[in-house]
Amino acid sequence: MMAIAGLLYGCQKEKEQVKLGDAAAALFFSTQLSHEKFGSGRSVTLLVDRAGNYSVHRHQGLELNGLIFFRNHLLIHQKHSLLVLDENNAVRKFAFDQCTAPGGYGQSSGTLRDGRWHYALFNYRFTESMDGYISQLRWGDDNRQFCRPIYEYIQTTGDDGEFIYFISNEHKDPTRMHFHKIAILGDEIGMDESFFWQTEHDGIFFFTNLVPYGERELAFIYAEWNGAFADLKLALIDKKNPVARRTRFLRRYDGNTTEFYFFNRKSLHVRDNILYFVDGYGSVYAFHPEENRLEKKFQFLDYRRTARLQDEIVHFAEDRLYFFRQVPDSDRHVLEQYTLDGERTWHLSMEGLDRHTGSLIAYDFVMLDP
Repeated sequence: MMAIAGLLYGCQKEKEQVKLGDAAAALFFSTQLSHEKFGSGRSVTLLVDRAGNYSVHRHQGLELNGLIFFRNHLLIHQKHSLLVLDENNAVRKFAFDQCTAPGGYGQSSGTLRDGRWHYALFNYRFTESMDGYISQLRWGDDNRQFCRPIYEYIQTTGDDGEFIYFISNEHKDPTRMHFHKIAILGDEIGMDESFFWQTEHDGIFFFTNLVPYGERELAFIYAEWNGAFADLKLALIDKKNPVARRTRFLRRYDGNTTEFYFFNRKSLHVRDNILYFVDGYGSVYAFHPEENRLEKKFQFLDYRRTARLQDEIVHFAEDRLYFFRQVPDSDRHVLEQYTLDGERTWHLSMEGLDRHTGSLIAYDFVMLDP
């Protein structure tokens, strides 16, 4: 763990080759599925150290993919395989013969049981009869990788370290939501499903993953459109009794714009029973569920929302918040660290990333050494 005091500024140096064992952060960029030709695509993973040096790793693209840091290795899923990057950047490849993954669900990956298993969920396709949907669950450890289809369209996912959870909606009636729990049982899985919610509006939009809140609940943030407004709400799900759902109104936005849309699914975090989230304007809020009280903590410094959201993404780690973004009208990117009270304690400036990423979109960002 590295402690940082004061405001530190770094500058990028292209000539250094950063190894995973020395990297502070990893960033994943990829083509969008709609921009691929015949299933092809490309991705770039950047390993960045705290001095601003970085290494570039080019692979096949996978829209909405999520990086996994597992036992000091970085796992990068591909459409038909899994790449395992070790501390010296050597790559090991596991092939999936019958487990195609055209796109992800937005950082829908993680690790379970003190690092015993890693997992990732991917969307796949409609069934042949077009009356259902098929997703893919991949999981494994150091030497074994598994996959099986999940016959659901997944809206949001998460885990509590022991089980994987996701919410799906019915194909014929999207307002009817189901709650699922998955247990990894070696080379098999166990799954429980229960109906838990029929929404009042068709226009519900999930902004975050499922995040553990206390021992019994999972939290997520969504929006419901109410005329010309979009109401941002928090839901707290009882894992053992999903229909016992608590809902809290957070705030209201202009429903005619998408500017408030969150940067990425990992925009919600729990610390000391307080829920922190970041909206698309770069505003950081803290919600106290037991008091039903929302407070704005701070605004990202030197940031103003623009139409370009290609390279803006956040990452929480314990009592810190990280923000990666591109400076408008420049080829300069910055990576910043904030306390949850809004003090900026680290600022790293990097130039020239566009030469490697081009029109690719930043789909995931993880701090390896927070």
